[in-house]
Order: sequence, then C-alpha cells, then structure tokens
Amino acid sequence: MTFFHAALLAVALALTLPPRPPACHFRRTDARRIDARRELGRLLFFDPVLSANYKRSCASCHRPEKAFTDQRIRPRAFSFSDNLPHNTPTILNISGQTAFFHDGRAHNLSEVVQAVITNPAEFNSSYELIIGRLRNSPDYQAQFRRSYGTDVSATGLNDALNTYVLSLSRQTSAYDTYQRGETGLPEAARRGYVLFTSELRCTSCHTPPWFRDDRLHSDQTTQPVRTPGLRNVLQTPPYLHDGSAPTIEAALSLPLHQKHIGRSLTPDELTDLRSFLATLTDSTSTTETPTVLPFIRQAPTRRIGGNY
Repeated sequence: MTFFHAALLAVALALTLPPRPPACHFRRTDARRIDARRELGRLLFFDPVLSANYKRSCASCHRPEKAFTDQRIRPRAFSFSDNLPHNTPTILNISGQTAFFHDGRAHNLSEVVQAVITNPAEFNSSYELIIGRLRNSPDYQAQFRRSYGTDVSATGLNDALNTYVLSLSRQTSAYDTYQRGETGLPEAARRGYVLFTSELRCTSCHTPPWFRDDRLHSDQTTQPVRTPGLRNVLQTPPYLHDGSAPTIEAALSLPLHQKHIGRSLTPDELTDLRSFLATLTDSTSTTETPTVLPFIRQAPTRRIGGNY
C-alpha cells in the first residue's frame, strides 16, 4: 500500500467512526474540588435536563432504591411506548471497570455518557442542547465554576458524572469484613464461598474484589457478553443481558454455567451459593436522591429522577 492510499484509508476511517466524547482531563489532585464535582455529578445524574423531553434522567433506569437498576426485564425507551434491547446493569462498584454495556463496546464512563445522551432511544439529545440549557441556569453556572473554575462545558459534565458514579464503590460488605478478618460468615455462606472460589472455579470469570473480569464471553445464544460484576447481585434481578433469568438460581442453572463447571448444581449447592452471594450486598450511602434540582427557567417543575 502506497503512502497516498494509506492516507486515503485513514481519512475514510476517520469519517466513519463516531466522534470521541469530550475527554476528562481535570487534575484529580485538586482535592478541595472533588466534593463539589461529586455533588454536581449527583445533581446531573438525577436531572432530566439531560434528555430532549426533560423527562429522562440517568436515575430513570439506574434507581438507587433498586441498587441502581430498574429491576425490569428491559428498560423503557425514550418514547415510553417501547423497551430498550438489553437489561439495565447496575452502576454500583464499577471502580476500575474497563468494559461497559453488555457488549463491552464502551471503554470508559465518558463513552457511556455520550452514547446514552445521543441515542435516540435513550436521551435523544446532544451536548450542544444540554450545555445551552445549563448555561441558562445561574445555579448550574455557579456549580460548574465552584467545581472547575470554568463555565459549563461538556468536559465538565462528563467529569462530574464520572466523579459521582465512581464514588458509588464500596468494600464494606459482609464479604469484605470477612476478608479483613473483622467478622465471620454464616456456615451456609462459608460453604458457598468454598464452592465459588475453589470447587466450581467461578472466580476465573468473576474475579474478586469486584467479581468481574471485564472480558466478553459467549452466552447460551453464542452472543459475546461482558461478565457482570456480582456485588449487590441479589438486589438486581432479573439477570443476563436480556433479563431472561428471573432469579439468581435460574442464572446459576444456565447451560453456560453448567458447561463451565462440568455438571448441574444440586439444590443444596444453589442454596449455599445464594448465601455466599448475599454477603456481597452493600449499598451503604448510595440512596442519595437530591431534594431539589437547580432552577432552570424553561423547565422549572422537572421531576427529580425523571419519569419512568
């Protein structure tokens, strides 16, 4: 391939790829502003100002009282008359995660934010529209200046949402205190722990401490899907990318799991595994719905958390 042909190929590829989301390049060492950024991100997360119709927010699908899922088979789409194609994953404990969405197509939270904002079936919006709205809010303008020392920007919006979501990672579950030698585990949970970590080799994909590997694996339909993390898993039914497993026992009994462990699980083993997975439950301080949203003249009565 000549240099000329290589240059033409590079240009063609650039034209076909989606634009990159605004990069988050703010210094993380500025500790005095981290709390302000987290609070700004919390407000944006629950504010339907991000959607074209002022009705959808991040919290519409990621509801704090349901471990930041919606516990539906598939979430409602922008029109409210249809559903999105995949089950809502939790955003708790995604610290260090490098693959997002069930198909792993996003590699950081900024890519997730951009995809949700611009998807016609989700927020059906754009950064330009959102930034224009936020700049018409004196409250939001003050929040951005307090957090970043700058005017409202797409980069700041991404970073604030990142800061808030990443703050929802905890390691204070019963499993964590057991690992630190601070507490013990019930006998059934101990048996489940041994099954999970040793005999069944579940940790080859669900690797502690977050119980995921950020890799894609073929499920029973041969569609490659990302290994989900298992923290708070008993709070996030139904399971799988399509929500087809209504209970954790149904998920554990799937052919893909039977193929991995080489046999079916007994009822007693399912009970013990459930007992162990219960020790991964920890939603401390994550139910933080704001009591009021910043004032925006064009939409003064927005519903906190949006409609659903």
